[in-house]
Amino acid sequence: VVRESAEITLREVITRGNTKTRDKVVIRQMELFPGDRIDTTKMKIAVQRLKNLNYFEDDVRITPEPSDNPEEANLVIDVTEKSTGEFNFGVGISSVDSFVGNFKITQRNFDYRDMPKSWRDFISGNSFVGAGQTFSMEATGGAKRQRYTVSFYEPWAFDRPIRLGGSLFRVVDNNFSEFRQTNTGLTAQVGRRLWGPRWDGELDYRFSFTEIDELTSSRKLPPILRDQQGDRVLSSVTPRLTYDSRDSRLQPSRGWLMELSAEVGGGPFLGDYNWFKPQLDVARYLTMYKLKNGQKHILELRGRAAMIESYGDSSDVPPFMRFYAGGIDSIRGFQYRTITPMENNFQIGGKNMVIGTAEYSVPLYDEIVRGSVFADGGTVFDAGETDPRTRVTNESGFRASVGVGLAVRTPLSPLPIRVYLSRPIVRNDEDRTKTFDFTFGTRF
Repeated sequence: VVRESAEITLREVITRGNTKTRDKVVIRQMELFPGDRIDTTKMKIAVQRLKNLNYFEDDVRITPEPSDNPEEANLVIDVTEKSTGEFNFGVGISSVDSFVGNFKITQRNFDYRDMPKSWRDFISGNSFVGAGQTFSMEATGGAKRQRYTVSFYEPWAFDRPIRLGGSLFRVVDNNFSEFRQTNTGLTAQVGRRLWGPRWDGELDYRFSFTEIDELTSSRKLPPILRDQQGDRVLSSVTPRLTYDSRDSRLQPSRGWLMELSAEVGGGPFLGDYNWFKPQLDVARYLTMYKLKNGQKHILELRGRAAMIESYGDSSDVPPFMRFYAGGIDSIRGFQYRTITPMENNFQIGGKNMVIGTAEYSVPLYDEIVRGSVFADGGTVFDAGETDPRTRVTNESGFRASVGVGLAVRTPLSPLPIRVYLSRPIVRNDEDRTKTFDFTFGTRF
């Protein structure tokens, strides 16, 4: 038996059970190195990290084993591999997007160097696996939105804790009532862990060719909507700082998730618009009650505050870059993207947004079915520069709603079926409300 003490140091880390995943992918989740004092807190953090990878079953264990030196011990990491490749093809449905067709290939434990020796290796999943990279191809088509992406992500570039990633994308968005937006472009990311195991920093670059067309033909269309029609080039860089102390990424029951970002577009990064967009997201998870079988009552508190402002020779932020609230992932009980300033009864978006949610969930059938009660609130405001001859409405005012929800996990999708019944309790006269929200399959 090995006990944690100042005299016991780590000699070696040994892995067992990782038949596909490389040893270094498992070992690098540890903050302990040969010669360090064995620390049970760091061992627990490593166990949670290994679970969060979603490469292994939940029976991850790290146990000390004596060595031939009484002042040294080995740490043994026992894991059980599980499938990390996904091939999804199906149809989903949501109250926002009606029917959705989805095709997606993802390998969460990808290895571009692990070439197949035969077609049998490729079909059985014994190739392109083991290095901890992520590769994904997705095509999703719905009545309101179509999305096509190819992405690659390397969490440990050059065997250092430096993340590199990138994607190619094309998104056609018909969710705006006054116009259609099409974005085609690429992203690139670089990031790394900063202070200790919970702080993370990232720098994102995004380039897109944006087309705004199919504007409504009404003569009363305000100038701010007419002026954005056409083709634009957008280029931006976003530094991002994240603090994550959640006990699980899939079903967190305690801890914090905080993210601060500041997107800077145009200016030194070129493009047709200049803008600055800071945003703060905060989530707090609390276990309020634990059942004898280990299942939990969970309180989730979430908040978001964001603003966007133009600078330089850009006179104002165009509507397609602004904020809109309402809908299943925003303020439930209100129609999707309808909480927004309006000019001549046309939605033009707001330059500031504040929203928050409190949700209490309980297990109804194991962890397959969870029920919840919730309260949402927030607003979108600041219409910016408008035509003095037009009338601006719905520009401010706090909105709030309450309701109940049900989440059901199925083998058909990693995301659950979610159903909500909502009732607005604070609203503006111009707001469009709804009682029922649901989504199944792919969530945008």
